[in-house]
Parts: sequence; C-alpha cells; structure tokens
Amino acid sequence: MSNSVVILMPDIHRNAQSVNELLARQDFYASYLRKRSDAQFLKPLVIIAGASTTSHFENIEVESLSLKPLNVLMFTLKSRSLIKNLSLKPDSLVAGTPFQSFLSALILKLFSPRARIHTAIHGDLTALQKSGSVNFLKLLFLRLFINRSYSVRFVSKKQAAEAGNLIALKKVKTFIAPVPYRSPFVLGKKVKSSPSIAFVGRIQRERGVEEWIEIVKPYDTKRLMIIGDGPLAGSMKSALQGAVFAGALTNREVQGKWVEIGVLLSTAPYESYGLAMREALLHGVPVVSRENAGAGELQQRYPDLIKLYKNMDQAQQYLHEFLEKPLNEEKFNIFRRDFFIEQEESLNRLAEVWRNEI
Repeated sequence: MSNSVVILMPDIHRNAQSVNELLARQDFYASYLRKRSDAQFLKPLVIIAGASTTSHFENIEVESLSLKPLNVLMFTLKSRSLIKNLSLKPDSLVAGTPFQSFLSALILKLFSPRARIHTAIHGDLTALQKSGSVNFLKLLFLRLFINRSYSVRFVSKKQAAEAGNLIALKKVKTFIAPVPYRSPFVLGKKVKSSPSIAFVGRIQRERGVEEWIEIVKPYDTKRLMIIGDGPLAGSMKSALQGAVFAGALTNREVQGKWVEIGVLLSTAPYESYGLAMREALLHGVPVVSRENAGAGELQQRYPDLIKLYKNMDQAQQYLHEFLEKPLNEEKFNIFRRDFFIEQEESLNRLAEVWRNEI
C-alpha cells in the first residue's frame, strides 16, 4: 500500500529550532511511515516557505516555495501549483500547526477532496482564554473548523483533555504523540564542581524570562547557564552579567551541555509538554518549574524528579534542595525506560494515522 503524504510548513522560519532540525524531525516521522509501507514507499513531500535547505533527507522530499516568508494565501496557491505539476494526488495533508498551515490544508482540500487533513496542537490552548483579539480569533477559528480535519494530534493526555473543554472534538480522531527526542542518547559524566542553574529555550516573554531573572538573583551569576536566543536576550544579558550565555545551539550541541547543569529552571506560565524538561530528566538533571500542564503531568508521575513552585521563595527553596542533595541515578533510569517505550508507541501510532489506517 502506497500513500501520498504532503506536509505543509509555511512558517518554518519562525520556529526556535533551525530549519534543518525541523526537517530532520519530519524525516524521523517519515521513517515510521516507511516501516509500515511496502516496496512502493512514496517519500512525503514537505513544502516550506521562508527558508531553504541543501541537506539531504532519507525519507522526505523538500520543496521551498520562497526564501522570503509568504502569506497563507500565496503559500497555498504556490503549493497547489507544485502539487499539480508533480501530478500528486495526496491521501494526507499534514498541517503542523492548527492555524496557518491548517488553513492552507483546508483550502488545498478543495482541490484534493479525497485527502484527509491531519493537524497538531502543540501549545496549551488555555492560553487563548487570555484577553486580546488575536487570541479570540484563534479560538474561534478552531471552534469553527477543527472538525474539518480527520485527526488532531496532541502532545500529552492532559493537554488533550483541556483542549476538549474549549473546543468540540467529537468528529475527529485524537491521539497523543509528543515531539520526539532524536539525538543519539549518551549519558555523560556529570561535572561536580559548581553545577549550573539552566535556562533552555527561546528567550522571549512567553518563557517567563523576567521571573527567571528574579528567581536566580541570589545566586552567583557564574553558576547560571542560558541556552537559547530570542528578542529578550539583550535584556537578560544586561541583568545577569557574568552568566554563561551559550546562544542558540543545535540539538546535538545541547546534549553536551547537560553534564554541566545541576538543575533546570523553567518559568513558562504555559507549557503543554515541556521537551526541555524531559531532555533534562533523560540526562539526570532535575527540574524546578512553574505550575503548568506539561510540568504537572510530569510531576504526577515522577514527583522526586520535578518540583512545581507557586512563588519565588518556593522556587528558590527547590533549587537549593536539588543543588545541595543530588538525586540517586536510579530514579532517572525509571523515567528513561518509560520515555523511550512510550515514544516508540506514539511514533507508530502517528504513522498509522498519517497513513489513514485508523
């Protein structure tokens, strides 16, 4: 059984990760499609805009429509022309986000009526309940059109349950498939002297940067490590002079930094999954996090490895405890075992859905 899959990524340039890392993730997903296919496996076509790549991928074909960003309508029209020129008849249109790429998929389906739309919701939809016209329009769009998709992918059970309270999902197939961990897993030997308190992610308001700065003020800035870049990087450097700013690193480069980290401090008010938190636990680094959906789900299952704070004093107390009393490695081994078993199950499920087998 062959299957024609088209993956739409109109805003690839806006992601915190590099273009090649994002495409490598799609290639990883497609490798599970290949496992389920016969000898006639058709590589999924990934259509992007706003960037290009010269990298070769084993399981996907990549076409860039423009080096510059395109609005949704122009991206859709160019995608339609490309699909037509390649004589593709998509069985699946995969929209990585429930907004721009999902809207593009809805329009493309008018020309490919047999295609089924598969979209994904990575974020915490409760954030859309905050006041503001943009949030209102996004939530309205989901409520009006989400049931036009064949499937909706979530990154955690709790996130899916909360989304179900905001938008009707009775007419679509829902499933859980978190963002996968793809880097070769090697557990390095920990650096024992002055382990760092780390920030890992895009340095922007949504990550609670100002709160992070306030919490770590009592600590020597030499014990602080900030991995990432973003619009608030300058103000963060000014406030934390002497801290180690590693900048935006590739996934592989980040793996080498975990051995220097004693605890990950996450201050994002909204977090549906928390990939950085899970990477930290994989590498034997405990987590102190603001209460949110992703952290809460982790804490329920692994209460010794992650602590949730409600105020600054509580956050500082948990940081001190983790730094002064390192945890037994066996506690992390339990998390690692569960993580990789569940990841394999979710990736196989994703392949089944994208191939319209369920």
